[in-house]
Amino acid sequence: MNVNRSTRISFKNIILLSLIEVIWVNLHGSFLILPLMLIWQLPFLLLNKNFNLILNRIIALIAVLAMTLVNPFGWRSISYTWQTALISKARNFDEWLPTHYFDYAFQSAYFYIFAMSILGIILFRKKASLSLFSDPFFLLWLSGFVAVRNTFFIFLVLPIFTFNELYDFKTMASKNNAKSKVFNALIILLLAASIVLLSPFYKNKSSFVLPQDLQPVFDLNTHAPKISEYLKTNNGRVFNSWSYGSSLALTQPNFYFIDTRNIIFSDEIVKEYKDFVRFPELNEGIPDRYEVSYVMVNKQDLALLTWLQQSARFELVLDEDPAYLYKYLK
Repeated sequence: MNVNRSTRISFKNIILLSLIEVIWVNLHGSFLILPLMLIWQLPFLLLNKNFNLILNRIIALIAVLAMTLVNPFGWRSISYTWQTALISKARNFDEWLPTHYFDYAFQSAYFYIFAMSILGIILFRKKASLSLFSDPFFLLWLSGFVAVRNTFFIFLVLPIFTFNELYDFKTMASKNNAKSKVFNALIILLLAASIVLLSPFYKNKSSFVLPQDLQPVFDLNTHAPKISEYLKTNNGRVFNSWSYGSSLALTQPNFYFIDTRNIIFSDEIVKEYKDFVRFPELNEGIPDRYEVSYVMVNKQDLALLTWLQQSARFELVLDEDPAYLYKYLK
């Protein structure tokens, strides 16, 4: 039960973490992860009675928490994020469901395979210690069991944890080692090039050299470019599958029904949305009630798609599998 391998966070790095938090809080609601990672280490340091490091972590934590307030909404960004998480989970939106539900089968399977692999390495290759479990990676790992959306962060830091903690690759690197500098520079160059080439601006020009299943510039489950372009020049309210709401907000001027900002929609609206998607034949009055002109549906909403295909009141305008746009003939 030794956490002596833990090191102090220097004043320079506290400033760096604070700057990262300012950027993070203004970009994404996951900004609370950074202070939680600092909090994660405190009980392990306390068990080891390493009070100097506890004080160091508390100072870093206070600095980072203060930086969460540097945004246009101040402290309200924290309450908004928390309420969004609670509401989204209570309304059973699929990305907020636990991984064992397998709503996203690939991500769930991927998570459990790697979770078992890491557990196997810890048990059979390395003696588990308090020092190891004080790594904030385990905080992210546990969060992956709670919601499938959290698995992204796990795989983001998994290589760092694996190489640094399980295989001790960090002992092979040195600031004064020329090979290490070249190796680090190559990694950064590769990551930067990948980010640029995979961005929509460049992938759109080079996608023809990729395999067919990798050619789409955007995830067609969240953005359908042809349908978005059509709606730009055709007026009418849109009833949409939940996953397309954020894209519609950015790409066309028409009113749409719902998007992923779950907290701004009432329970009544969410219930009407779910009822129409799951049981359209029992809720066929919704298009008239909301003066809908178009229905944009993902094929995952099979009940609604099947009903639209069989209804004489709707006409298929665009097929951009897995997205389909139907016009209400009224």
